[in-house]
Amino acid sequence: MLRFLSCALKERLEGEDLELAALELLPVTICRRPHYWLTVVQLMGLRPDKIMQKHWKLRLSKYVQGDCGTHREAILETLCFLHGEVVVESLVKTFKDSMKEIDCKKVTRDEYFIYHTPEGQLYDNSVLET
Repeated sequence: MLRFLSCALKERLEGEDLELAALELLPVTICRRPHYWLTVVQLMGLRPDKIMQKHWKLRLSKYVQGDCGTHREAILETLCFLHGEVVVESLVKTFKDSMKEIDCKKVTRDEYFIYHTPEGQLYDNSVLET
């Protein structure tokens, strides 16, 4: 089915339109088999690595940021296979940015000592009735 679709797209589209159609097929083909997108794009007469270089900033970076549904791992695996250094760099940047937003640095004194209190002991004994 996807082979037929790729051939039909190749006959009807050209240039940037064909590349954008190939990008739209990425999540669809990945859910069938990892790296199948590479085969489909090659059947369309395109080079997957060239598509990656040309469309990384605008289109493909959305997959690093998590806007790709349930098949994110498989999509990222394929993208890393093609252009690993750029994908990993983007993943690290996204991770660092997300860590800045987390309030893990704002731990109170009480929270710290509660964490270090041994299992089965109360941190604050003042709450017990005497």
